[in-house]
Amino acid sequence: MKSFVIFVALIVATVLVAAAN
Repeated sequence: MKSFVIFVALIVATVLVAAAN
């Protein structure tokens, strides 16, 4: 379950970086 949370957090961070650029 924790690995799933880390996976989702990684996706969210990637989307935020992509939106910022």
